Amino acid sequence: MKKLLPILISSAMICSFTASAASVGSIDISVTGRIDPAACELDIAGGGNIDYGLIDLDTLTFVDGAFGGKFAALPIQETSFTIRCSANAPVKLSASSKRVGTVAGATENSRGFAALPIKLLDIGAGNSSNGVAGLGKTSTGINIGGYIVRYKANSLNVSTLDSNNQLTTISGSEVQNIYYNTQSKVWKVSGGNLFSNNMDLQTSFAKANETTPIEASIYDGVLQVQAYVSEEAATVGKSKPVLLDGLSTIELNYI
Repeated sequence: MKKLLPILISSAMICSFTASAASVGSIDISVTGRIDPAACELDIAGGGNIDYGLIDLDTLTFVDGAFGGKFAALPIQETSFTIRCSANAPVKLSASSKRVGTVAGATENSRGFAALPIKLLDIGAGNSSNGVAGLGKTSTGINIGGYIVRYKANSLNVSTLDSNNQLTTISGSEVQNIYYNTQSKVWKVSGGNLFSNNMDLQTSFAKANETTPIEASIYDGVLQVQAYVSEEAATVGKSKPVLLDGLSTIELNYI
């Protein structure tokens, strides 16, 4: 079973005195799958569209990037997600960028993710266990920036069906994120990242102090997103609109 759901990061940057701005307001959702004993569906609130709206350049504070250049972090955004299965099933999520080659300030891996050039979601600059995806390019070919996506700490709820078809839910500190280590072939405790620069990341959910994926019928929680823009792209935004156009796909599979 495989389900695909894009996350779209959109916005426009202009000077505070610009009279009008273009906007991006549509998203294509591609869903594929097969018939299985338990069918699962992944949903992200708002169709996965994270819209920063109109960005006033005067509000941006640029800092030195870990690998050169200057960048400004945008406010943290949050969106909810839900995975529903017709029966208890262990699932895993993986991500890929649909804007490969557009990360500003760092070098991407084959899935389109790069190390963090600046601090995002309280994760230090230069971190490669996490990753950022690109936000597209300006009309002049400049990489606009990037963004990170993570599970919000203590936001997860996992519900299992018992033999009487009744739900039992564990949540908050009772649940933790785990990831699959492809080298050691075991599941390990995760910091909650969905993007990674240094591995082909697969994430799942486990009970606290355990690393065996839970078999459940409902998984839900909150995703945190934070984008950043480059000073070069912001300079372009002084004379013409710059559209943030990040797009990544979150893939759901059985374990």
